[in-house]
Amino acid sequence: MDVSKQFIKMSDCPEIQDKWFIKDGDWVGSEHGVVSINHINEANEYYSSIKFRLIREDNIWLPRQDQIQEMLKAHYQKHLKILYDFSLTVSWYINSLEQLWLAFYMYEKHSKIWSSKEEKWVKK
Repeated sequence: MDVSKQFIKMSDCPEIQDKWFIKDGDWVGSEHGVVSINHINEANEYYSSIKFRLIREDNIWLPRQDQIQEMLKAHYQKHLKILYDFSLTVSWYINSLEQLWLAFYMYEKHSKIWSSKEEKWVKK
């Protein structure tokens, strides 16, 4: 699981955060550092593995590779070759498979690329 500062910044955008439906096992960047969610109650409050109650608005969801692939579900199988070609063009700023899949998702679904200089997603 990528918990780097770059991946946290890459994940902190509406196109990703609006897709979040809280589940046990999710990872979030919080004021307590990067933690996993291990309990959700009936009031949709969630708690980290270190027993802190987390408030959704104060956290950044860090999607796992499988969750990013699920967001691309309709495109996944037919785009494996495209993903490989895409990985060759973005390899200069990609540091993990999560970052690669997130960049591919943002490129395919939202026509955005990561600007390392600005540290944000920009229209291509």
